[in-house]
Amino acid sequence: MALLDQLRLLDRALRDVRVREALRTGDRGGRRLARFAGSVAPADLAVLRAVDARRFEAVAQRQAEMIRDRWWKPRFPGTLAGAAKALGGSTRDVAQAVLASTAFDRREGEDETGVALLGYVLGREDKTKDPNWLEDVLAYEYMVAVGLPRRAKGKAIDAALEQLVFPEGVRFLAPAPKKPKGGELALARKVVVLPLEFPASQLRDALAEGQDVAAELDEQPHLLVFVEEPLAATELVVPDAGHDILDTVAAGPITGAGLLAAFEVQEKRAVWQALSVLLDSGVLVGEKPPEPPPPPPPAKGRGKGAKAHGKGEPAKKGEGKKPAPGKAGEKNAAAPPKKPSKPEPGKASRPEKAKKPEKAKKPAKAMKPSKPKKPEKRPAKAKKPQRASKKPNKAPSPAKAKTRKASPPRSRGSARKRGAHAARR
Repeated sequence: MALLDQLRLLDRALRDVRVREALRTGDRGGRRLARFAGSVAPADLAVLRAVDARRFEAVAQRQAEMIRDRWWKPRFPGTLAGAAKALGGSTRDVAQAVLASTAFDRREGEDETGVALLGYVLGREDKTKDPNWLEDVLAYEYMVAVGLPRRAKGKAIDAALEQLVFPEGVRFLAPAPKKPKGGELALARKVVVLPLEFPASQLRDALAEGQDVAAELDEQPHLLVFVEEPLAATELVVPDAGHDILDTVAAGPITGAGLLAAFEVQEKRAVWQALSVLLDSGVLVGEKPPEPPPPPPPAKGRGKGAKAHGKGEPAKKGEGKKPAPGKAGEKNAAAPPKKPSKPEPGKASRPEKAKKPEKAKKPAKAMKPSKPKKPEKRPAKAKKPQRASKKPNKAPSPAKAKTRKASPPRSRGSARKRGAHAARR
C-alpha cells in the first residue's frame, strides 16, 4: 500500500466515528469497518490494526480541536456554542460531528464558504433542542464572515447555502441611477438588510467570551442594516418598521409625507422614528416630514351599548335606562315580543309585519298555464249528450210502428235497393 493511500485511509478513519469505535471495541475487520471502507483490502486492515485504539482516538480528538480552532472558532464562535448547547456536549463534539458528516466533503479549502460547519448545523434532522436564537446568530456570523467579504472581493458564493442561512426578507439594495427630485426620499448608499428577531451581535460577543446564554430569549424584532464600504461595512440597528420603508423607497422616489400617508395612524410614529434613523445615518436622502402626533387613545365607554348604535353614535334619550316603576306596560308596548299572542291596535309596525302574506301573490304566476282553461272546454264537450238525444227523435213513433206492421211484406231485393238508396243520400 502506497504511503499516500495509507494517509488517506487514516484521514478517513480519523474523521469517521464508526471506525474508531470498531478499533476501540476490537471489531477491526467486522461489519462496521466494511460499511466504512466498502471493500477493505487486507493491506488496509493491516494498517488499521497496527494503530493502537486509544492513541487513534486521541489523535482524532486533537485533529478535531485543531480544525475547530483554526477554521471555525474565529469566524463562527456563536454557531459553535449554540450547536454544542443543542447537542448537549462541547464544541469539540460539534467539530467531530462535522468532520464525520457529508457536508465536510463539500468544503472549499479551510471551509472558506462555511458550508461544512453551517451545512451540518442546518442539515440536522433533530432540531428540537436548538436555542431559539441559534439561526439568527448563524445568519449574522455568515453575513459578517463570508457573505459580505466574498462579495466585496468578487469571489463566488454558495447560493444553495445562502438559501438555508438567510431568513426571509434579506435585501441587497443599491441606489437608483436617477436622481430624485427636491424633497423626495431615495437610497443614497449600497446597503444589505438583515431582519432579525434577537440581538445577534451581542449574543455572538457573549458566546465568544464563554458566557452562558439561556436557550430561550424574548424576541426583539429589528433590522440590521450593513452600509457597504470598499473593504468593510458599517452596522446600523434600525427599528422593524424600517424594512417597509426601504422596500417602498427602493421601488421608486417618494415624499416623506406620502410615505407616512401609506401607513395607519397607529404606525405613523414608529415609521417616522425609523425614517429618522435612516436619514440621519445617510442611508436615505430627502426631506424629513414633521413628526406626527401620537395616536389617539381608544375611546372610553364604548361598550355593548355603543356597538348597538353602530360607529360610536350617541344613544338616544331614554335608551339604556332602566324602566321607571309603573311603566312596564309602556315599555312592553314599545318593544313587543317577537311572537305576540294578541296584536295591539293602533300600531303601524304591526300591519307592516303582516304584509308578509303579500309574498303569496307569487302563485298567481303559476296560474298562467292553460290549466284553468280546461273547465271552459269541458262544457263544449258536454254537447255530446245533445247528439245522443237526437237518436231517440229518429226512432220511429209508435204510430209509425203500427203502420209498418200493417204494411205487406216486401222482398229482400227491394229492401236492399232502399238501403242503397238511403246510403247514396
